Amino acid sequence: MKKIAVLSFAFAAISFCASAQQVKESGSMAQHKHHHHSHHLQKMKMLKSLNFSDAQKAQLKANRQEYKQKMHTLNQEENITVKEQRDRKAALRQEQKNKFQALLTSDQKTKLAEEKTQLQAQRKARSAKKLEALKTKISLTDEQVSKIQAQQEATHLQIQALKQNQSLSREEKMAKLKSILKDSKAERKSIYTPDQLKKLEDLKKERGEMQKTK
Repeated sequence: MKKIAVLSFAFAAISFCASAQQVKESGSMAQHKHHHHSHHLQKMKMLKSLNFSDAQKAQLKANRQEYKQKMHTLNQEENITVKEQRDRKAALRQEQKNKFQALLTSDQKTKLAEEKTQLQAQRKARSAKKLEALKTKISLTDEQVSKIQAQQEATHLQIQALKQNQSLSREEKMAKLKSILKDSKAERKSIYTPDQLKKLEDLKKERGEMQKTK
């Protein structure tokens, strides 16, 4: 149990908040929860493969306890604004992420990078599978599929770059993320024909009805 707790903290330290794009493209909250759970399991498996030493596990535990205490203290402060509290929490999360990275050996950093590359490949494979199914359902052309794939990858890279940008505040990042997603939605919409957009809307309604019956 202690090992799981340590790995969970390490996972929290290196992971980012769930992408809003994934929520929008999932079609339903239930689908998003399933995706998030699956992604969490993949991250946990990735961290276990790093084979932390006893000393590293002890340090991870100490970092986790320190992080929890700092968060608890911050939550008790009443004379600060909501914005200030959010900014300070974001700073604490970044601090813990930096501590996690500093704790890794060169081999572990290499292993972690390899695992992340594999996860990205799996993400692309899942996306391609979903797009292939959509191609059949709404009669997409090969040209449309290529455009959608390129647009999805471009949006993903934009979001990843935004998450890595430490020069922006939380509010600036959220505003930029909304702008990216809005532009992405508009660009994606322009790829479909009116008839395909109608079919997409019908599919969305069908998913909604199916969720209500569950």
